[in-house]
Amino acid sequence: MGRFDVSLKSDDTGVFGSIRTDDPQVRELLNSALPELERALNESISSQVGQKVRLEVLDNHSLSENGELIDVPE
Repeated sequence: MGRFDVSLKSDDTGVFGSIRTDDPQVRELLNSALPELERALNESISSQVGQKVRLEVLDNHSLSENGELIDVPE
């Protein structure tokens, strides 16, 4: 499996994050597993009403040098 980086943050509304990789096969695998992962994480924090989990899978090239998201043509 190729390399990937995970970034998560949380606040009163939930947990938000991204998973970044240059490997297209890893992106495909993560994208197919993402709904199940979000559902499992949502169930684990369900005791906190109103909190949600939202994750996305990104290409490493979609980040600028300072870590901010930039538009990248697909």
